[in-house]
Amino acid sequence: MKTLLFTLTVLMSFHVSAANVCVDIFKSKTAATELLASAWSTDSGFRSLLREQEVMGQVKSVYDKHLETRVYFTATGAPNVRGQIPRIDPDARAVVVFFHGSGTAAGGGVNFTGAMNKLANIGISGMSFDLPFHAEGPRRDQFRDRDFLMKWIDEVLKPAVESGKPVYLVGHSFGPEIISEYLYHNPHAVAGAALLSPVGFNATLRAWEKNQTSHMEFGGGEVADNTLGGQWADGVGKKFKWTKSEGKGDPTIENRSLRVEILSGDREEYVPAPVGGKSGLPIGRNTYDIGAAIRPFFKRANIVIEPGVGHMIFGHKDASGQDIVSRTIFQMIEVDGRREGQMAQELAELRNARPQWVQMEAMLAQNSFFQAYLAATNQTGYARGLIRTANNDLSFKLMNSFRQELSARMKAIKK
Repeated sequence: MKTLLFTLTVLMSFHVSAANVCVDIFKSKTAATELLASAWSTDSGFRSLLREQEVMGQVKSVYDKHLETRVYFTATGAPNVRGQIPRIDPDARAVVVFFHGSGTAAGGGVNFTGAMNKLANIGISGMSFDLPFHAEGPRRDQFRDRDFLMKWIDEVLKPAVESGKPVYLVGHSFGPEIISEYLYHNPHAVAGAALLSPVGFNATLRAWEKNQTSHMEFGGGEVADNTLGGQWADGVGKKFKWTKSEGKGDPTIENRSLRVEILSGDREEYVPAPVGGKSGLPIGRNTYDIGAAIRPFFKRANIVIEPGVGHMIFGHKDASGQDIVSRTIFQMIEVDGRREGQMAQELAELRNARPQWVQMEAMLAQNSFFQAYLAATNQTGYARGLIRTANNDLSFKLMNSFRQELSARMKAIKK
């Protein structure tokens, strides 16, 4: 079943390539369409579709051969006449690009699908990718070179920058180090950045990680190491120049319009604290002021130390019940988080007001269940014909039939 889920996920990603070139898997009854049909018709296949939907939502992925990595993006943009989905939604208000952490087997761009889906619901495009020596990221030794890595980051960000939208960067753990190095050399390249749980950017933090954090078990149990990824991060991080700048060339001074939000917890495992708990865990608040340590590099940043929170900050809520990561991102992009639900509803109403054939065109390109349903019922060509002729009535009828069948399949699978 895991193999089927993986294969289905890869098939869904065929709709986009590095140059937004689409591979139309529906032109003939190939093995690909047969697999999609099976996914709809069999219980095991349908459960795989459900799991893919739960993990990815509106997010699709593609292995970009030019970048040598897998790229994840919110597929909310309307497809063109060839069925190609733009990596950045032309109607998006902004773009947020995520940088994951290092050194664990779970580290990868897929970690941010939840955050990306939340942003998509309010009209903001999201994008993430696998860093070198992590998941499906590059493996060449050239990526150990700082200058080469920064040029590569430029290429990764190129679709977002060329979209003309405001671009924001969000990183967790080692991600903030890469973002900080990028901003140090390119203070005007983006509109803002959010540095979540930054680690290891000075001698004190590096010594603590080596002597204490590396021996801890936290985040719900021991996480499998990615030794190669950790070695890469450690090696390239030592070559970064922003940590040696002593505050000279501060991006927030060089570009006073740059918004930088920094979030850490006061129970951060990567920051000195009294230890003695199970598996070497801290037993009290951090005794080292990480805010003061990072302030010289980002004098105009907004720094928040969240009480009661450790390194694994995702899913935590503040005293008012707001997700702290979403709160930080909303502050960065200057969006009122209290209006999130209202904004999502307004955007949904706007999309639902589009002609039925336009809505179906988007579903055909983006919705795994709809693709599988059409493959199973041999209606893919029929659907494409309705789109070509802009037939509203029959498009509505076909989508309504799909939704009824989907509801029935959902009920059946739960029994």
